[in-house]
This record gives sequence, structure tokens and C-alpha cells, in this order.
Amino acid sequence: MILRPSRKPYTAIRIVRDEDKAKGLRGGEDWKMIGFLAYVIDRVGDFLDAGVDEFILQSIPNNPTVYEELDGEIFSAFACQSVDTPFCFPPG
Repeated sequence: MILRPSRKPYTAIRIVRDEDKAKGLRGGEDWKMIGFLAYVIDRVGDFLDAGVDEFILQSIPNNPTVYEELDGEIFSAFACQSVDTPFCFPPG
């Protein structure tokens, strides 16, 4: 059995509908997943392509609505389509 270290980045993630505001929040640090929905989905995809297998979110308010938005609009874009899908988050 080969063990590989788990890749779990701590990262800011937030959907911001105003791109100027999002750029200000990112402060030139494009690894932060802050912006329009398509931008955040693309950033998540980049992390998955780099081998990330789990996200540990930071700077998220303790508000169920925020988690529902992330699950419904971001992580659902990577939901498992089949057992052969290379990167996916099981529903639930």
C-alpha cells in the first residue's frame, strides 16, 4: 500500500457578485477563491487539478446560508457523475 499525504489547503472562499469588490478582497492573491461564481468554480477546479482532495475553509461566517450557497452553487459543480469521475464531491 502506498500512502500519499493528504492535500488540504486552508483557503478563503466566497461568492461575491461585484467583481471590483472581489478583486479588492483578493488583494492580488488569486489563490483566494473570492469572486463571481464562475471564477470560484474555476479556482476550485485548479486546486483539484493540483491534487487537492479536501478543502478546509477559512474566513467563513458561522451562517448556514453561506454553507448552503457554497454547496449548492460551487461544490455541486463537482458532484459525482459516475464512479469514473476523477474529482467529485459525493452529494450530501
